[in-house]
Amino acid sequence: MGASGIVRKYEIATGIVLHSEVYDYNRDGKLDLLVTNTNGTVDSDLVVVYLGDGKGGFARSTSYAVDSYPSMAVPFVEDNQIKVVSANYHDTLSIVDGHGQIAMQSVVAGGGPNAVAVADFDSDGRLDFAVANHFGSSIAIVHNESVNAGCRGHDDNGHGNDDDGHDESNPGKSFGVSEKSRHK
Repeated sequence: MGASGIVRKYEIATGIVLHSEVYDYNRDGKLDLLVTNTNGTVDSDLVVVYLGDGKGGFARSTSYAVDSYPSMAVPFVEDNQIKVVSANYHDTLSIVDGHGQIAMQSVVAGGGPNAVAVADFDSDGRLDFAVANHFGSSIAIVHNESVNAGCRGHDDNGHGNDDDGHDESNPGKSFGVSEKSRHK
């Protein structure tokens, strides 16, 4: 005899999803979902946020228009607001600010970005992006060269940690950078 249990299924109507990410997007202590939708669907080329109710249910909240064919989206904290970076399979990164405006588009060498990670790789206090490139069989490190950046006190969940914004127990995840100038 196997273990018995009740399996409960909860479905959310979306477009064609390429990636989903769990994150406390609105900082209310409840897990939320970020979903990337590809072109050819109702929600073409969007990152959609579904806010969690803390009981296993989710409601559509916000959507961000990004560049073509978003294959992965990752939330991070910058300027004390949660932002989203999207790796777009047609050679770009889209960084969307907390108001849904694209703050930066960056061409990524190698072609076909299909994954992205966010961290301060060069220890300069500014968040950088590691981008996996499908066609180039490579990882591109996109350094943030903005001026007047400094860490804020946030960890990878958007909550405070030590004073300079770096989590010593997890040095690759310093998600609190203030960027004074924007790349367009």
